[in-house]
Amino acid sequence: MLKWLIPREARFFDLYNQMAATVLEGTQGLKLMVSDYRHAEEWTKKIKDIEHRGDVLTHEIISLLNQTFVTPFDREDIHQLSHELDEVLDFTDSSAGKMVVYALKKPTPYIKEFCDILVLCAEEVQKVVKELPNLANAEAIRIHCVELNRLENEGDHVMREGLRALFAGKMNAIEVMKLKDIYESLEMAIDKCEDVAGVIESVVVKGA
Repeated sequence: MLKWLIPREARFFDLYNQMAATVLEGTQGLKLMVSDYRHAEEWTKKIKDIEHRGDVLTHEIISLLNQTFVTPFDREDIHQLSHELDEVLDFTDSSAGKMVVYALKKPTPYIKEFCDILVLCAEEVQKVVKELPNLANAEAIRIHCVELNRLENEGDHVMREGLRALFAGKMNAIEVMKLKDIYESLEMAIDKCEDVAGVIESVVVKGA
């Protein structure tokens, strides 16, 4: 097969770029689902398909790692990076699924804010992953990682405001629990984007 003719180091970077593109596609799908909520069930199926493609890519990365003696950076970091990227998709998929399972009538403004931030995070993830072959360009990588940290802080702010509104309102306890669970899942997707940055920062430090 042609893929075996490609240098293995290049194949790692190619797979990571595919994974980051899939993460962005999944988060964009969730944002579209929230804006087109009448077709929420259809969107959850699309997002589930995207998440499955992410699982396949993760498996390919781990399989390549097991077959490669000399890797572009530490084996532990290669494994951890693929895991964190996969986790972004997992929590994105979980958030979409919970909205349907809980029969959410319509997304709250906080859900929309979470989705906006999550897409911005995924865009930054794609940018920083593209810099992986250029670890000497630490400043460009640092800029994207700082932005991911800032966006994660925005997500924390939305979480605090969302919870404050939930507990200050007159909603029944079950509805509060449902929304709290959805908010937490969305926040975790954002947190995992920051974790991607953390792994890449570790790779840069080790390679310095």
